Amino acid sequence: MFRGFGGALLGALVWSPGILIVVTLALYLFPVGAFGPDSPLRALAVAFHQGPAIYALLIVAIALVVFALVAHTSGTPEHANAQNYMDLSTRMERLSKLAEAFPTGAISDPTIAAAVTEIRAHLSGLQILLRSGQTSATDTRWIAATGYIEAYRRLMRAEEAYIEASPDTNYAVRVGLHDWLRLKGSGLKDEDTLIKKLLNALRVLSPANAEALGVSESQTKGDQTTQGPLKPLTPDAARADLREIDFAINEFRNDRYSGIVRARNKLGLTTVVFGLVAFALLSFAIAVLPAPESGQSNPILVGLALYLVGALTGLFGQLRIDVQADTAIDDYGLSIVRIAQTPLSSGLAAVLGVVIVKLAADTNVKLTEVFDLGSNPNGLLVAAALGLSPQVVIGRLTQQADKYKADLKKSAAGDGKADTSDKAAD
Repeated sequence: MFRGFGGALLGALVWSPGILIVVTLALYLFPVGAFGPDSPLRALAVAFHQGPAIYALLIVAIALVVFALVAHTSGTPEHANAQNYMDLSTRMERLSKLAEAFPTGAISDPTIAAAVTEIRAHLSGLQILLRSGQTSATDTRWIAATGYIEAYRRLMRAEEAYIEASPDTNYAVRVGLHDWLRLKGSGLKDEDTLIKKLLNALRVLSPANAEALGVSESQTKGDQTTQGPLKPLTPDAARADLREIDFAINEFRNDRYSGIVRARNKLGLTTVVFGLVAFALLSFAIAVLPAPESGQSNPILVGLALYLVGALTGLFGQLRIDVQADTAIDDYGLSIVRIAQTPLSSGLAAVLGVVIVKLAADTNVKLTEVFDLGSNPNGLLVAAALGLSPQVVIGRLTQQADKYKADLKKSAAGDGKADTSDKAAD
């Protein structure tokens, strides 16, 4: 019951600090004077105005729990990332159909027998992993995307084993040709050596395809690897080489996807921290700053204006980055988390920046004067300028993820301009 509840709650936490700030401001600005002195709503409005942070925490906490209960299935494998789930299910079903051709009794060839056993074990584990009934209420693997990384790893091990176990040699040849496309220009370690080993294996299994790739028997005999000259292979050894090459490429790509997921999760945690700090500062300002006198500006509203200016500046900066970003690679929601953190971090940097700049110019200045556009007219300009500053820090968190995406694009089959067959190639 309520399987995936923990995942749904975790997914909503990224947005909760921003919602918490908005609710706090709404309660603080709730119009007390709009209700008569005997109205029960007036007493409620007064309570909200006097303790907005506490009521906001209570309201948002209840809302998060209710949302997670209602949308608990969003934390299950089939809903957390429906595209990945469908791709995994399709490939698993296809491989299961192929594996049905294996005899149920003992297999005489020990290499094939070991590969068949491995395929069945990985498929069985994958079926259990993806089964919705196996998702507990506290399972957060699918929202965190680590479950999909593990599922793809299991599936790839089964597909690699099928290269040796397949009764159809053409399957191994097709995998080899596809891996040749993925290797060319991939930047994979020992790329040249792997390509030579792959072509040497193809020459044994399919001389015509090796010739089509510009490799003749005389050429491959003269090729060298870091371990010495390439030796003539048996068909079984050629398949084993193709399996090892496929494993190397798959691990390279899977490690990159794992890196993207780690960067996304770290950025999500950073987003929550930024939001909670902003909420704490807002609560402190509401508790400490005095109510504005007649004719004075409300420092909370001025702070909100500075925050919004910084947030908008940060969003424009993020928009510029997103326009240049490559969207062909599945980043497991990294770009969405970037959007969620931008207004929080940029707005917070703008407000704190205005305070620091003003205090640096005059150490005797009062806090109420900082949040007064009459005595601090340059506040909006400072907020706009400093709204972009968090992107430098956040950019370092996502820079490695962008490099991973570039590696994935280079190691995809085809011209690297699209990644539609990416998972199928993994």
